[in-house]
Amino acid sequence: MPECKIAECPMAKTGKCLEGRGAECPNLIAADPESIAAESVSDVEVEPPQADLESYHILRGIEPLSILEARRIARRGPTVFVMLVGKQDAGKTSLIARLHQMFQSGPIDELLFAGSWTLPRFEEINWLATVQSGVDEPMIERSVPKYDNSVLHFRVVCNRTKARVEILLNDVSGETFNAAVGIQAVCDQLLGVGRADHLVLALDGKAVEDSKLRNHELGQAIDFVERVKQSSTRSGKCELHFVLTKIDAAPTAAARIDAWEEMIRHRFSDAFQRISFWKLAARPKDGSMPTEEIVAKLFSSWVRTAPAESVVSTFRGEPQRDSREFCRFQA
Repeated sequence: MPECKIAECPMAKTGKCLEGRGAECPNLIAADPESIAAESVSDVEVEPPQADLESYHILRGIEPLSILEARRIARRGPTVFVMLVGKQDAGKTSLIARLHQMFQSGPIDELLFAGSWTLPRFEEINWLATVQSGVDEPMIERSVPKYDNSVLHFRVVCNRTKARVEILLNDVSGETFNAAVGIQAVCDQLLGVGRADHLVLALDGKAVEDSKLRNHELGQAIDFVERVKQSSTRSGKCELHFVLTKIDAAPTAAARIDAWEEMIRHRFSDAFQRISFWKLAARPKDGSMPTEEIVAKLFSSWVRTAPAESVVSTFRGEPQRDSREFCRFQA
């Protein structure tokens, strides 16, 4: 629990701010992630103060994790780093948001949700897609350049083996993607280029289908992968994934990608351990998920590459169907 600079403040003991400001109080000192981790292994499940639930705030996870925090997580056990890139509106952040939404309904494939350091950030990304936000048209918050070298976090446990894996998601903004295509130095400065186990490149199905936009969309994708291939910091164990999005609104886009696939494999097979192609429809407004199975397979393919040395996790049970009370899971 965070402490306060004011000696008389009961925040550290009761969770209540002396001045009634809650999480916005400038006198709060955020707890160190290592100390939070030590507390989480306790058999006692920490609950928010019952006397004043409205003033209870989760201070950790409002922002993505920094490089230092990501390294601390990676030292705890098997970790997979996933870098997602693509132009604006290609669907990168929507894919991350879909994973968060799917975990609220239960396991993804055989992978159980076992905690996260960035749940408030996931909720923030999804906010404009909820009825409660009051917007006329649902949308997903866009990624921004200031988060290019930060990560979102999931911890999962395999239901069959009980092995725990940390998943770090690096969402690179469309602006930075465009800059990296043109300038090698920009690409080299991206955290994911040197660390990623999986490079996920999102392609806008509508642009691929449009004869006026197709060459630019595919050309940028090839140029970025070339930049990664030429980077002096490139990870030698990376897998490459092309994810074609919005295929429900672009019925001929999938055929275009199929014709393009052989050329991509031939061009980059020596630079990546594996090259995969995925086709996803946008999530319809009625709430159904026609590509949920494909998303689950994509997510499982990331976890599959985790190091063999597994760490058994203490998992506190499966979430209820459509439950949003993720705060009850110990991170």
